[in-house]
Amino acid sequence: RIVSVRMDNVATTLDDIAGVNEKLLTQYLAPGTAPVHIVVTLSPGSRVPLNLPALLNRVNYMHHDALGRAVLVRQHGRLPVMEYVINILASVTGLHFRMVDTWPEAQRLLQAADPTLAGVTFPPAPAP
Repeated sequence: RIVSVRMDNVATTLDDIAGVNEKLLTQYLAPGTAPVHIVVTLSPGSRVPLNLPALLNRVNYMHHDALGRAVLVRQHGRLPVMEYVINILASVTGLHFRMVDTWPEAQRLLQAADPTLAGVTFPPAPAP
């Protein structure tokens, strides 16, 4: 019910995003019990392409019926450009999206938004 994605000091390419999209669709959203929530943890060196039309063509998972909420964990501080791009994508796709600073905040947010998560074991927080 909860998918943890970690981006570690990488410059993510459009091909990388397409691969993650396919994995989310086939391995988590399609077979999962709705709603499936995604928690993305960013490290300071994380980057995404800034070509919004190209990004929108590669994030089909944001329209999947089983997708619940997406939470971005900024555990190492703000990433203004990346946050801006992700906010635009979320706005255009209608994704329920929030940004928090810690893994426990992400857990609390999801539990408050989805009462069916009571008793669900969350994935462990990614190592710093």
